[in-house]
Amino acid sequence: MEGRPGTKDLWGKFRDEARGGPAWHPLSDHAIDVAGTLAALLAQPTLRRRLAHAGGLSALHEGQVARLCHLAFLHDLGKCSRGFRAKAVPGLGPPCGHLAALRPLWQEEGPELAAFLGAIDAEQINAWAGEGAVSLLLAVFAHHGRTPDLCYKQGEHAFLHRAWTAGGREPLRRLKELAEEGRRLFPEAFCKDVPPLPDTPAFQHLFAGLLMLADWLGSDDGPERFPYSRPGDPPRAAFVRARAPDVLRAVGLEAARPPGPLLRFEAQFPFPPRAAQEAMDRLALPGEEGSLVLLESETGSGKTEAALRWASRLMEAGLVDGCFFAVPLRSAAVQLHRRMQDWLDATFGAAAQEALLAVPGYYLMGKAEGQRLPEFRVQWSDAETSDRRGSRWAAEHPKRYAAAGFAVGTIDQALLGALQVKHAHLRAACLVRHLLVIDEVHASDAYMTALTGRLLALFRACGGHVLLMSATLGADSRARLLDGALRPPPLAACRDLPYPRITASHAAPVDLAGEGTAKPVELAPLPAMGSPALVAERAAAAVSAGARVVVLHNTVAAAIATQEALEAVLGPDHPALFRVENVPTLHHGRFAAEDRRLLDAAVEDRFGRNGPPGPAVIVATQTLEQSLDIDADLMITDLCPVDVLLQRIGRLHRHTRCRPAGYGTARCLVLVPEDGDLAPRLQRPRDGIGRERAYENVPAVEATRRLVGTGAVWRLPADNRRLVEEGTHPDSLEAIAKKAGPAWERYAAEQFGRGMQTRAQGINVAIDYGRPFAELAWPGAAEHIATRLGAADLLLPLDPPMRSPFGGELTHLKIPHWMLPRGLDAADAALQVEEGGELRLGERRYRYDRLGLRHDRDAAA
Repeated sequence: MEGRPGTKDLWGKFRDEARGGPAWHPLSDHAIDVAGTLAALLAQPTLRRRLAHAGGLSALHEGQVARLCHLAFLHDLGKCSRGFRAKAVPGLGPPCGHLAALRPLWQEEGPELAAFLGAIDAEQINAWAGEGAVSLLLAVFAHHGRTPDLCYKQGEHAFLHRAWTAGGREPLRRLKELAEEGRRLFPEAFCKDVPPLPDTPAFQHLFAGLLMLADWLGSDDGPERFPYSRPGDPPRAAFVRARAPDVLRAVGLEAARPPGPLLRFEAQFPFPPRAAQEAMDRLALPGEEGSLVLLESETGSGKTEAALRWASRLMEAGLVDGCFFAVPLRSAAVQLHRRMQDWLDATFGAAAQEALLAVPGYYLMGKAEGQRLPEFRVQWSDAETSDRRGSRWAAEHPKRYAAAGFAVGTIDQALLGALQVKHAHLRAACLVRHLLVIDEVHASDAYMTALTGRLLALFRACGGHVLLMSATLGADSRARLLDGALRPPPLAACRDLPYPRITASHAAPVDLAGEGTAKPVELAPLPAMGSPALVAERAAAAVSAGARVVVLHNTVAAAIATQEALEAVLGPDHPALFRVENVPTLHHGRFAAEDRRLLDAAVEDRFGRNGPPGPAVIVATQTLEQSLDIDADLMITDLCPVDVLLQRIGRLHRHTRCRPAGYGTARCLVLVPEDGDLAPRLQRPRDGIGRERAYENVPAVEATRRLVGTGAVWRLPADNRRLVEEGTHPDSLEAIAKKAGPAWERYAAEQFGRGMQTRAQGINVAIDYGRPFAELAWPGAAEHIATRLGAADLLLPLDPPMRSPFGGELTHLKIPHWMLPRGLDAADAALQVEEGGELRLGERRYRYDRLGLRHDRDAAA
């Protein structure tokens, strides 16, 4: 409608002059848009099955769907208040938001509550849902991403009360009219033979997520979505019934089905299947009850292709709509994204969807790159933009990533569906349509394991499908993720469990022992931890012998020190040094987003499958230790827990190629303290080991030191299970602490307590999908909850923008939380750029150059 709404008009959306108005969209029409979009979502077979399963039903009755749509129609009922209408119509009183307007109606007593309940026919809604009615109503009011604050304070909120009682309670009469229109649009909801709506918590939570998604889509007033109504338009309900399915199809919210029978493995991938991949083809398909599958296999064994093969089978069977692949590191996601797109192209041909790189700041969909424009718009680089604009909807906002048909992202993006943060339910509702693949699950992070467990609980409740993959999953984490057990079986039983193996919730285990190719790895301790010059000398000697070398440190400070020492030994112009845009550098997480893209691409170009021959050396931190398909002859690594060390070793001899003399067998030098004693780190953390460091479980690090001994040959995968259990199992760590003495026993006891506390922190900030929606308590600082404990980093603008050491312009830089000044007002903070790459934030000074972000506190890390 053109112009401004009148004093008696109920409007749902308003566009002011600054956005091309004035224009407005009637409230009832907007309510139809959202309810009709929800109806279209529930017409999708997979989502409908998930919601039914969450409610303990074999299928949803059409009348039950109509009831949910009627509730969705009422989602913006607070817009009947004169306080909300005053936002576009001056003179109606003090303005307020439509959710704040609900506060006086949500009182425990008073005539307004009675009038409100009568207007929406609450007695009927109670009859539909019983004890779950309040949870369903709160789920309706949470359509903006979280439950609103409905606390009413008599004096402070008196104007909200007047906004409903003005004009002889005219707003309440209008609310009743709105609800009656919903009854006319969804008459099936009020038939007597309709079964009650389920009152299970999972049903309530999933409905909340679907309604958030419907509201987001139904609020898009683009010309191909749900434009504002105009005089003379056809009936809105008929228009939305026709438009909503097209909108879902356009944004990719439809099932992906292969065009024909399942292709042979060689037709999807450019090599014959290996043991793990063949085993996934032998695994029985699950039924409607869903599935949780754990694939344990050594690094480099082809777990990625096995996962995509499993996704292919589930899609062909109509059990999932797509695939969300979650990996631990950003660099691994970037690399895997291309492999997923190749798989899609081979599987679907010309009809292939574009795979989304679900990493904030990248805007990569298929082969097209996007650039952020004002007002949350994205300009895409390719000529097909107009044809694919809709399908790239999910790529243009991180909260929508899970709505993509196929996506590769970090585990953080999946776990945001389990945290008490805004739009978590929307993320989760989108995720459960797909096969969720979580790569490199292992035992070192109790916090993230707790979050993962909460997300898996929702998948179990709604019959979803999850594939967990790991080369190094210890029994402790395996017991928690698969069985919810607080302690694993004894060490001996866990150590003897077959490996490699596929464990499935719906089928007997599949053992792969003896089917893989054995890879011997020669390990030797190098007493040079904290001695970058010695590390650089050993790396340089290997380079001189023609080897490709990866040096991995536990801290950025140690990595930078080694890089500088290496350049001093080899010379800054040595061709073997890792470079970006011909600038020697290293790889860690403390680079600007634009530079990280260049670093990730350069790593794959130099050390990937198709990298050039000849010697090369790169210094890095944990950013290169998992999931990446890179290949080296020698690794020099800081001491760390054995599951992490095995991940790092997975970068050795990953590909078949000609090796230099002396490196026909994979070699790993493990940096240990010069005196071989880790006891000082019980009191004083150093080298990333100790309290509040990357590896604070010092007994687990000591277990690795003992497994390496004075030198060892590990045969992988045959030794994987033994090594992981002896290095991470609670029985093993308790025995080490007891033998090492009282100081170790005290530390182990404290570490056990910290582990329990860490898990409790994860549980406390996660959504309990087993509790009614009405009991969900959002923390006051919900937006600052992190998927990785302590990750309260800040992305700050650069003032003025600065030139990247690798070319181009940088406008923002992320500062780790421990580098930030105390008491910083993040809302107004900006990094002041000074000469020579110097940065200033309050009284703190930093440097940003080809070695990344530095600070004098690095030395303490």
